[in-house]
Amino acid sequence: MDKIEPEEKLTRFIFDSSAYRQLANTVKFQAFMPNKNCEVSVFRISDVTDAEIWVIGECEVVPKRGKPIKGRADILTSDIQKHGLSVVPKEPPPKHANIIHWKDTKEANQAIAIELAAAATFVKLE
Repeated sequence: MDKIEPEEKLTRFIFDSSAYRQLANTVKFQAFMPNKNCEVSVFRISDVTDAEIWVIGECEVVPKRGKPIKGRADILTSDIQKHGLSVVPKEPPPKHANIIHWKDTKEANQAIAIELAAAATFVKLE
């Protein structure tokens, strides 16, 4: 798939209640902490409806995670790029991408994840 532009909207599906604040409906930094491969999985959602976003999560992510979705964190690519990170397409599945170029320490990555969480909008699965 083509290059991901700064104005493109992405989403990160959330499976754990530790990754969001239930009463405030906001995202916690845990939602954006990189995995052991130093990547964060996201999906490109600029050209899909809200209903289609949930279908992507249920069909593409839930079977791999084995847990129900609690919600999602929507964020602009530009909010990620301003921290020196990159978003690169990584299909399959369709519309999948990874946030890469994380730092060398957990502390540095946590500081970035806090900023990303603050920039993200939490959307609860109804």
